[in-house]
Amino acid sequence: MSSEQSTNSELPAEVIDLLHAGHKIQAIKRLRMARGIGLKDAKETVDAFINENPHVYRLKRRSSGSPRGLLFLVIIIGLIVAAYSHFS
Repeated sequence: MSSEQSTNSELPAEVIDLLHAGHKIQAIKRLRMARGIGLKDAKETVDAFINENPHVYRLKRRSSGSPRGLLFLVIIIGLIVAAYSHFS
């Protein structure tokens, strides 16, 4: 089955929901299971759908404040407060 044929039909709602949530890989896996197609065809179909409907797929963005960065900030503030208390 070519990706052109499969983009003409509507994707399953579950696949579209996964794309809305930013889970492209899971959407491809679900499409493979639903249609019984190979990885290449499923990926091409999902990519074609995203190209035709760019508003559907939302890239998951990394959070700007990582836990490790926050820990580093807390330690620095603690050291500053300790140094200020010690030398005042």
